[in-house]
Amino acid sequence: MPLTLRIAFKGGDWEWAYFIDFDKHMLETWTCESEAPLDEVSFEKLVEDGVERYLARVNRPEEEEA
Repeated sequence: MPLTLRIAFKGGDWEWAYFIDFDKHMLETWTCESEAPLDEVSFEKLVEDGVERYLARVNRPEEEEA
């Protein structure tokens, strides 16, 4: 995890972070425990799948651990 992201998570009550890369047209999803993005998706795929489907995919690993 980048140092600045680690500091941001440490400084607050954050569980998730989303980074939008407008140059690459990508969305990255991070959790406070991840060393790399939990998921990356292109804008095109996000629109195609819809937000609910994307969130279900991102939340799945957390639900499998429980």
